[in-house]
Amino acid sequence: MTRTTGEKLKQYEEIGRRIRLLRERADLSQEELGKRIGLHSASAVCYIEQGARHLKVIDLIEIAKALRVSVDALLRGERIR
Repeated sequence: MTRTTGEKLKQYEEIGRRIRLLRERADLSQEELGKRIGLHSASAVCYIEQGARHLKVIDLIEIAKALRVSVDALLRGERIR
């Protein structure tokens, strides 16, 4: 089954929401997270959290490491409560 563009965008938004939630729980600013994952700007993290920046697998791995969670937590929300 092929996903529509709208469904894909919704997925990126959902992943971004999880990243924001976990970043806030870790008491990190967007700038701090950006530095930890090699993005050096808060605006880049902002785009990720809004779902406007499409992530590669390596991006997800680096974000998960920085937030000390699994990639599954980012993708599917496992163990985020």
